[in-house]
Amino acid sequence: MSARTEEERIAALEADIADLRADFESFRAEIRNEIKVEPTPVETEAEPDATETPPPASQDKVEIPIYLRYKRKRHHDATLLLEVSNPKKSRIRFEGEVLSVSASARKAVQSINPKVTNAIGWWLWKFRDSDGDKERCIGELRGDETLRRRMLGMD
Repeated sequence: MSARTEEERIAALEADIADLRADFESFRAEIRNEIKVEPTPVETEAEPDATETPPPASQDKVEIPIYLRYKRKRHHDATLLLEVSNPKKSRIRFEGEVLSVSASARKAVQSINPKVTNAIGWWLWKFRDSDGDKERCIGELRGDETLRRRMLGMD
């Protein structure tokens, strides 16, 4: 193994570690925000409607068209492969590859600015909300069950 190849591998590992740290910090911020929110009073509801069914097993992954927003400009179209049962495990199909959210964002941003070594994909990848055509970051799909259900056509 040449020294240059080893240096490249180390640089790639360091970039992955930086991505994990960034994701951890964004998760930490989300949790802190959730803790500060006052719980709403629980309303008593009738039995759930028996006609309402969960999504079929074949709908384990849902494809949502997304795009990268970087420095206030829209770049690169891609597809979010949203894991219905666990959104945090979702992946991005970008330029023919299926990558993690962070890796796909880093690759997309580096095509615009090669000096960038880290990108938080949960905030850079955007989609249009099916209810009102509002731009949202894909990170909102991780914690917002109502939004996720609406995007899946369940509400």
